[in-house]
Amino acid sequence: MDTRSTRNRWVAVLLCVLMTAAAAVGLTGAAPLYYEQRWSGDEALFNQEYFVWLMAASNYTLYWRAEESWQGKSLLPSDVYYPAQQAQDEEDPDGASAGMEERSTFDQTLYNWDAQVGDQLDGMLWAVIDEKRDKIYTNSREDLTAFWKDGRVTQAAGEEYQYFLAMQFDAAGAQMPADFYGEGGDYVLAGHQDILWRFRLGEYSLDQLAAEDFGCQPPRELTILYAVPRTVGGAGIGALAYWSDLRNFINTGYGGAALTAALAAAGFALLLTLKRSWGLGRGIAAKLPFELAIAGGFAVLFAIENAVQLTFNVVRGTVPRWLEEVASVDDPALAGGLSNLLLCAVFFAILGLAVFCALSLSNIFFQGPAAYFAQRSLIVRFCRRVGRGFRRLWQAATRIDLTDSVTRTLLRLLAVNFVILALCCTVWVFGILGLVAYTAILFFVLRKRVGRIQQDYRTLLDATGRMAQGDLDLRIEEDLGILDPLKEELNRVQSGFKKAVETEVRSRNMKTELITNVSHDLKTPLTAIITYVDLLKDDSLTEEQRRSYVETLDKKSQRLKRLIEDLFEVSKAASGNVTLHFAEVDLAALLKQVEYELEDKIGASGIDFRWNLPDHRVPLRLDGQRSCRIFENLIVNITKYGMPHTRAYIDLREEEDAVTVTFKNVSAEELDFGEDEIVERFARGDKSRNTDGSGLGLAIAKSFTELQGGRFAVHVDGDLFKAELVWPKDANAGREDLD
Repeated sequence: MDTRSTRNRWVAVLLCVLMTAAAAVGLTGAAPLYYEQRWSGDEALFNQEYFVWLMAASNYTLYWRAEESWQGKSLLPSDVYYPAQQAQDEEDPDGASAGMEERSTFDQTLYNWDAQVGDQLDGMLWAVIDEKRDKIYTNSREDLTAFWKDGRVTQAAGEEYQYFLAMQFDAAGAQMPADFYGEGGDYVLAGHQDILWRFRLGEYSLDQLAAEDFGCQPPRELTILYAVPRTVGGAGIGALAYWSDLRNFINTGYGGAALTAALAAAGFALLLTLKRSWGLGRGIAAKLPFELAIAGGFAVLFAIENAVQLTFNVVRGTVPRWLEEVASVDDPALAGGLSNLLLCAVFFAILGLAVFCALSLSNIFFQGPAAYFAQRSLIVRFCRRVGRGFRRLWQAATRIDLTDSVTRTLLRLLAVNFVILALCCTVWVFGILGLVAYTAILFFVLRKRVGRIQQDYRTLLDATGRMAQGDLDLRIEEDLGILDPLKEELNRVQSGFKKAVETEVRSRNMKTELITNVSHDLKTPLTAIITYVDLLKDDSLTEEQRRSYVETLDKKSQRLKRLIEDLFEVSKAASGNVTLHFAEVDLAALLKQVEYELEDKIGASGIDFRWNLPDHRVPLRLDGQRSCRIFENLIVNITKYGMPHTRAYIDLREEEDAVTVTFKNVSAEELDFGEDEIVERFARGDKSRNTDGSGLGLAIAKSFTELQGGRFAVHVDGDLFKAELVWPKDANAGREDLD
């Protein structure tokens, strides 16, 4: 990616971050405005139908408990509400069973109400006032009647309580709200009146209990006061107030605003992806699997719901108070600021996740649905993998291998067939239809398999014909199914034939070149000897000329002798007909000895030899004479073919398991031959063969090195010539003189 594209991409990312941050800050700043609108007359807790039902049921249970307290004994609810029926049952025990079941059901209903009201309205204060009998039954330590004067709730109740309600039973026993203080005002009274008008005791028990025969006696001319303190716990009325307040906050549309912000941030990011040169969405987001992107979208919805609740707790002061009490943040303003910062960070993370998932899903439009789901859908990839697994299983079960046992192959195929037939037989009469379908499928599968075998046979036959015509470069790469073993064997035969042909051609070329080189190298000194012998037959030669010719004859005869000796030496080495005398040799000392013996030739060559030899002994079990001949040949080779006024390096390096000797120099002539070619017999550094040498030096060095268990390698890099000899330290352990 070029610099401009990278810059554009970072600009796009920065725009997404700024958009997400702006939306998060906006949601955090708008939260107090939504909180102020969280309730109306119809939505306030104390006007909700379930709460009013609890209050209506509480009126009946409190009156029953008040009568127990005033009478000083345990009473059944039916004793309080159906005293006439209770008296009749006492007078006529024989007829009491007629209404016993109905009264038992009524009693159980009131007991259930009492338990439900006790849990749900825990924390609420109440007082039951019977003015005629001048009796009060209350759970409050404070006198609630002090806030109820002349049939009205006093203003002082608003300072002490967040909610204060006066309920009354009139002379006919009907419930009605008398006065109220708290959020909602007249709306609450109107709502209570509507619900209480529809509340009938008989609707929550057997119809028979509402009949006149039972003589229901509801509370009359009774006042019940309810008060909710400013601070309540997390259970009972506190929990009802909290969840009602939260529900009202959600109903203001704050959750919808958060969802809209998430959609807006995601949509803005999608618009930026239309500029493909920016490369937005093609980084980490493009690697997110489709299912995880969808899961991320649902996670955003779930997180928004929880973030709305967090917002509610931040705005109502729960989180700031927690920071003050638990985190020891002394400054209330700092606690509020940290709470808002936390809320902003949460919204930024949620909106960022929405943007990231949107960027990931945007690749559906740019890659195409098929390519996208093939690469990014975990389900698609899983199904494809399962499909490949079933195909491999089927192929393994039905595979026919010509190299395998026939019995094992038949048993495997019959086992597959047995399983399929057994499954068809388990479905009774429908198994016949399964067998028909199985037979049809088997026909098409076998026809396809036989057709494939015929095609593979024709491919193999064609390849065999081409090889028979001399095409030895042909290799069969196709999958030939059951004919694969024959294909592998045919490929090996082709490789073997090709290698044999190449070896034969190379051998012939080497023989031809060897004969040419030997003829040239032997003929040159021999011709010179014959010529000078003829010259010596001239009686007119002076003594000085005769001595000069004899000296020349001596040089040529010595060269011919060395050539013949080298030829015999390399021939014996190649055939292994060499006697080696193994003993412990100090390789460093041996190289120093060769340096000393060839000091004159080294000095005359004009090449600066650099000897990097260790000061300590480097013992190896070698043939000293043959090893010395190896080093001599290599050093003489440098003096003959190296470029004057350059440096040559002889390095001896001892490693843990081996010893390496390296000879490096710069060639005077261009090295235009291969690394294998230079070590062949009669190969010369100058192909014109004008220099003094037999061309057997490197061949002898290589043969002697390998006979002693070492490895000889030549490397050519431009005009740099490098010969490397490696001997394992245990190469000749235990070896004595060998023939």
